Amino acid sequence: MQNINSVSSAQSQTSTATPAKTGVSKVIAIRKPLNLPPVGVNNGLFLDVNVLPEDLGPDGKKRQLLRLDVQLDALDIHDKPFVVFKHYNLLARGLKVLNQDLRDWCGEDLIAEYDEQFEAGVFLGQPVRVTIHNRQQGKQWITSITGFHPVEVEVQTAQNVG
Repeated sequence: MQNINSVSSAQSQTSTATPAKTGVSKVIAIRKPLNLPPVGVNNGLFLDVNVLPEDLGPDGKKRQLLRLDVQLDALDIHDKPFVVFKHYNLLARGLKVLNQDLRDWCGEDLIAEYDEQFEAGVFLGQPVRVTIHNRQQGKQWITSITGFHPVEVEVQTAQNVG
């Protein structure tokens, strides 16, 4: 059986044995900061669009991806803008999904159903708002665009100005 008096006596000796230093701060990094864009709605610009070479997807089916890049206003830990992207499989429903995303952004269809090509210059360089979601897959973090939104123009009225 343990003697209670000897434990409290040892604790009191330990607490008074080393006086606390004042004015000294020691910060210890316990975790590397994640370099991820902020979750939620972010402002940005349509940056680039590329068609990637055909390959096999994780399911073993042939695919051809179109990659749409968006540069966010948000900055990473190196003070550079985040660039996020969304893939569209052109051999499946990708063209319809791309058209729906662009319709969500501008309110109209930019790609006709039977077009063999489309003019990307219509939206490249244009402002956009995107919804960002970050998720962990194994030890790696994946950022995805889950929605496109129009940029709301702030209209000043005489009441706001005056």
